Amino acid sequence: FSDGYFKGGASKQAGAESSDVTLDFTAPAPPEAVAQWYVATLADKGAKSSRKGNRIDGVTREGSAFTLDLAADGKGTRGTFQLTDSKA
Repeated sequence: FSDGYFKGGASKQAGAESSDVTLDFTAPAPPEAVAQWYVATLADKGAKSSRKGNRIDGVTREGSAFTLDLAADGKGTRGTFQLTDSKA
């Protein structure tokens, strides 16, 4: 776990000024491993989530809704994390 990302991953962030944030990232592992890692890590951080295939939907412990969509990208994963601030 490195700054909230799968180890070895990279990210680009858009919309940080607004109440909706989208974060695109890559990870070196296949989607199944990345999904399992995020589900476990989010639970450890107090978030509630459910997984259907390569999509994870949930709510942070602060009440903000999020989605995480994962897709195979060569031997790794390309992902999009979207967060909607509930206080906006």
